[in-house]
Amino acid sequence: MVRKFAADPNAPKRPSTAYFLFMQAKRPAVVAENPELRSNIAAVAKLMGQMYKALTPEQLTPYSERAAELKAEYDAKMAEYTQTEGYKTYNLAKKEFMAQQKKLASKANLKKLQPNRPRKPFTAFMLFSADQRPVVANEQPGLAITEVAKVIGAQWQTLEADKKAAYGDAANELKAEYARKLQEYFETDEYKNYLAAKAEADKAAKVEKKTDDHAKTTKEASAGKKKAVKASKPEKVIKPKKAPKPEEAKAQVSKPKKAVKKVKKPAKKAKTVKKTKKAKTAKKAKTVKKAKTAKKAKKAKKVTKAKKSSKKTAKKTNKKRKATKGKKSAKKAKKAKKAKKPKKTAKKAAKKASKAKKAKKVKKSKKVKKSQK
Repeated sequence: MVRKFAADPNAPKRPSTAYFLFMQAKRPAVVAENPELRSNIAAVAKLMGQMYKALTPEQLTPYSERAAELKAEYDAKMAEYTQTEGYKTYNLAKKEFMAQQKKLASKANLKKLQPNRPRKPFTAFMLFSADQRPVVANEQPGLAITEVAKVIGAQWQTLEADKKAAYGDAANELKAEYARKLQEYFETDEYKNYLAAKAEADKAAKVEKKTDDHAKTTKEASAGKKKAVKASKPEKVIKPKKAPKPEEAKAQVSKPKKAVKKVKKPAKKAKTVKKTKKAKTAKKAKTVKKAKTAKKAKKAKKVTKAKKSSKKTAKKTNKKRKATKGKKSAKKAKKAKKAKKPKKTAKKAAKKASKAKKAKKVKKSKKVKKSQK
């Protein structure tokens, strides 16, 4: 859902227009004259609009003059408020919110690409409430919309099981029709165009996310560098000045020029020491960064190698499985052939035996005929 950004609570309130001033002045009298319109806000507003249009210019002048005065006061207050820090922070937050809402708006625009998509059907309770709302409104005309909904909910809870079942059957029929229409809609060109637009919007959103993440990482990296530089800088330590010895004090009194020269030399040494320390800390920071990047690169290489090796092993295992399956199938085929061969040999032997029997019978019959002759 695309939402509006909340109004600035610290900003001065907008002034009322002439129409709203007229409404504030005349609304109580209109409601008192028409008590049946107390809960019907739209009807009251319509009646007040007709009354406002029927006003003469002389009747309008007090409302328009008062509205102009309020507008001038608001402009003066707003000019002062726009120069405050609270207004700037509110504008920054509003810009971030609007950037987020643009992404949501793209989704809402995608929904507009399918106006002919079937709407979801009513549930059993929604069908019951559609039947009972006019009845409750006629029986209790002074109830607000929320109170009417409460009454219908209580009636639904106490409704008989048979009537509830009837509403449930009607809802199921509507659900089945919705499923059928939805399947038909999925085959239309409108839905295909919607899918293509959605894919493009998803790609654009991914690109925006990558750019945002890159910007965040660069900001964090720059902030981390600044912190590292600040941490690498040595803190200034103010050493307390030592009290001069009595002998040195005498020397300073006797020879002021030489004493001044001796005081200047250690300052130069301290500057050189500071420079060398800064250079060393900068070198250490660079070496640490290089080591970290090298470690990350090594880890990435190891991960890629592990992935490649896992893929190779998976391929080898698949090949071995296929080879073993092929061997097993070949063995089964050989066994089946061997099992078929003995059956064939047995059939051949039976045929030979039957032929031999027939031959013996023929010989015997011939012998018997010869003996009879």
